[in-house]
Amino acid sequence: VPAPAKEPARRPSFRSASLNPMQKRILGWAAAAVLLLTAGIGSHIRPRAAAVLPSVASAEVNSSEGLILNSPERKAKVLVRVGQGERVNVLQLPALRQQEWVDVQYLSGGKARPAGFLTMASLGNWSSENPDAAFYLLVLFSPGPSASEAEIHEQLEKLAAFTSRFGATPRGPEANFEIGRLNLVLARMSQRAGEPAASRDAYLDAATVRLAMAAASLDLAPKLAQARRELEELQGPSSLQP
Repeated sequence: VPAPAKEPARRPSFRSASLNPMQKRILGWAAAAVLLLTAGIGSHIRPRAAAVLPSVASAEVNSSEGLILNSPERKAKVLVRVGQGERVNVLQLPALRQQEWVDVQYLSGGKARPAGFLTMASLGNWSSENPDAAFYLLVLFSPGPSASEAEIHEQLEKLAAFTSRFGATPRGPEANFEIGRLNLVLARMSQRAGEPAASRDAYLDAATVRLAMAAASLDLAPKLAQARRELEELQGPSSLQP
């Protein structure tokens, strides 16, 4: 009698084991930990966005490169590199013209970079939207007694631009007084150089107008009295001689 045919062997079927609630929670916690770790690594790779700090003025980098450091010392860590011609926000006005460091912050593409310290010697072309700060900067960087005629004319242009914009503010009379005073300096320089009287008289006329406008401030009375005495001396007959 032939043996009965054997049934073909069945392939074993595997079913995915279902997870119990505890295992599901463990997998969820592991996935969350991976996401947090990835986010933490990314935050260290990408620079953190800094908050825009209140500023009182701005200045232009006039050196080949401006290095904003995390502390006011030459060997400090470099936070931001600013190219020549770029402007930075000044967070605090310098107290002295010879001050070495100034607090600044750089805004790149509308985003703020970390604030730090920049050498004052690497900055120029200062400006401010606040009339008090703008006039303070004009006085701080005004030409000294040994300034050249070109430097005085440059300062006069800056003062004229200030009065055209902020002339109606309390700083307007002070700016007009400075213009008058510098015109007196130019008149005396013209006299000593033996230039024609017309050149000296043009400076004296400009000084007369500006000193009259400065009289709007009573606080300037002592300075105005001194300036008018100098004006009268230059207008006198003896002033015709070099």
